[in-house]
Amino acid sequence: VEGASESVPEPASVLGLLAVGAMGAGSALKRKLGHKAGDNNLN
Repeated sequence: VEGASESVPEPASVLGLLAVGAMGAGSALKRKLGHKAGDNNLN
């Protein structure tokens, strides 16, 4: 079962990917919501 543990990425890399994904989703939501509010200058 040693080979199974090799396919699992490090916790740090997983947290990094989650953080990047969260930031990307947050910025996308801000862009959608901000566009209605009139924050076009941020684009």
